[in-house]
Amino acid sequence: MEYVLIIVSVVLLFVIWNLLRKIEKITDESEQMYDFITEIYSDLHNTFTELKQADAKGGFEADDEIGSIFKMIKASISKLEDKYGPVNNE
Repeated sequence: MEYVLIIVSVVLLFVIWNLLRKIEKITDESEQMYDFITEIYSDLHNTFTELKQADAKGGFEADDEIGSIFKMIKASISKLEDKYGPVNNE
C-alpha cells in the first residue's frame, strides 16, 4: 500500500510540474504578443500624428487624389483608436 501511495504521489508531482511549466510558457508568449501588438498600435498612432503634422496647412487634404487617400488612412486609424482606445505615449 505504501508503494502505491508513493508512485501516485510521484506521478501527481510530475503532472503538476508539467502543467506549471506549460502555463509559464503560455504566459510568456502572451506577454510577448501583447507587447508586439502594443508596439504596432503605437507605430500606427505615431504615423498618424506625423501625417497630421506633415499636413498642418491642409495641402494633402485639399488635393483630390491625395486628399482621399489621406482621409482613408485617417479613418482607418480613427477606427483603431475607437476600438482599442488612444495610445498613451510615455
